[in-house]
Amino acid sequence: MAFLCRSAAALLKTSRAAPAVLSAARLYSSGGQYEHILVEKRGETNNVGFIQLNRPKALNALCDVLMREVGQALDAFEADGDVGAIVITGSDRAFAAGADIKEMQNRTFQECYGGNFLAHWNRVSTVKKPVIAAVNGFALGGGCELAMMCDIIYAGEKAQFGQPEILLGTIPGAGGTQRLTRAVGKSLAMEMVLTGDRINAQEAKQSGLVSKVYPVDQLVSEAVKCGEKIASNSKLVSAMAKEAVNAAYELTLAEGNRLEKRLFHATFATDDRKEGMTAFVEKRKASFQDNSGFQLCLRLHAGLGIPQLLQAILKLLPLDTYVPSPAAVMDLVDSDKLRSLPVPVWDTYTVLLHQAGSEAPLEKVERFAFYERAKKAYAVVATGETALYGNLILKKGVIPAELLQ
Repeated sequence: MAFLCRSAAALLKTSRAAPAVLSAARLYSSGGQYEHILVEKRGETNNVGFIQLNRPKALNALCDVLMREVGQALDAFEADGDVGAIVITGSDRAFAAGADIKEMQNRTFQECYGGNFLAHWNRVSTVKKPVIAAVNGFALGGGCELAMMCDIIYAGEKAQFGQPEILLGTIPGAGGTQRLTRAVGKSLAMEMVLTGDRINAQEAKQSGLVSKVYPVDQLVSEAVKCGEKIASNSKLVSAMAKEAVNAAYELTLAEGNRLEKRLFHATFATDDRKEGMTAFVEKRKASFQDNSGFQLCLRLHAGLGIPQLLQAILKLLPLDTYVPSPAAVMDLVDSDKLRSLPVPVWDTYTVLLHQAGSEAPLEKVERFAFYERAKKAYAVVATGETALYGNLILKKGVIPAELLQ
């Protein structure tokens, strides 16, 4: 326990050093300038985050800076408790005409493999809040992949989708071969990937790639309306629903049903489930508060207390679990690092591990036990699945009350 106290002191210092999520939130809230995107909140109650790709001369080609800016804006909206959904769009002419070929033209295999090229593009698919792609014009190559990372795709009548990488002597590298196949089936996906041919908005809807098609001038407003409808529900339960649907692409039917059942049961630990059912019985409109524990975790996620949250969850986890070897621990760490998760969480987790590994009084089994508990706490924070722990934190008082104000 003394060790945990010393670690907490060190972590409090670390949290001030690299608050990337907080920096993104400040950039967004202060109207700070991005170079290649426009960011604002839309909707009657400003509850929909709005990101517009803005490289008109390059038809919104996806360069590294643009995708990092998209990640920063998403981090800011994730931390904003008022935002319940996010819309990503481009211009009437192009959602995104592909990756920036000039930027990658002279890259070597060593650079791509050693630097895990394009890994951070996946941030769009790891956002907990629902993301809607509003696609007008070209969505080709990386643009099509970006749209498919979103949870819902709305298309304008003149939209075109395609994976033409084969014409450049390469293949899709940001999920095109995987997500497209799951969306439209093997035959059409194979045809598009092997020929570079495009499909139009109507064909995309018929194949299941997009859910609705609208006139060009109505597309963005309809996407925002959908975002508003989603944001009016419980943000916590929406995140659970999104997790369950996404799991259908990863799990067997039996495993997916088990996960769905666990998440369904978990809703009964939330205030919003009780409010929703009570409102239905009383024949009134539900007033969702997004759960007190969830609100706590949103505040902590904004960079204001990730170390405190990690420490609190550590105190709530079992003490008797451990991993078998240091090599196994590092394998877990490396696999986590590749997920491009929020920097403050990763930095704090790394400090936890280093502190645990350098403390001489810790016996071998104790050290492994702490590694495993730190990993579990980190996983809870990094994936945003913090609501139930947030409720326990409030009930058991493992975070000082003054930090919750």
